[in-house]
Amino acid sequence: MASIIKVAEIEDTGVVDPGTGFSIRASTATRKFFRKVFEDTSVSNEKLNAIIANDFAKDSGNIFHHFKSKKPGEDAWIEIRKSNLGYINYYISVIRDGYIDIIVIQPDLKFQPRSTRKKWPGSR
Repeated sequence: MASIIKVAEIEDTGVVDPGTGFSIRASTATRKFFRKVFEDTSVSNEKLNAIIANDFAKDSGNIFHHFKSKKPGEDAWIEIRKSNLGYINYYISVIRDGYIDIIVIQPDLKFQPRSTRKKWPGSR
């Protein structure tokens, strides 16, 4: 029997991150988390993407933590930002190829960085 591997869909939100100038995209996992919190499945992906991206963009100058991806052959940064909304805590995103992909939301972190990062390495 063949196994089915489903890849999460990343959708453009139409919002640009003010800190990097990159387009923000949201994943299926992120939208799924929001739908569970809202307890409303009738919200369109487009509207939900805008809610997620606008909250994410509010904290573009206050990055909680970031580190270089260890995935072979990938030149990307993983970034953790604290949410401004009360019912979620952290966005986990990947910065690559001129995009910021919000891949998952974490209600809590198992580690606590020593300090909040104010600047992303590189151009900012």
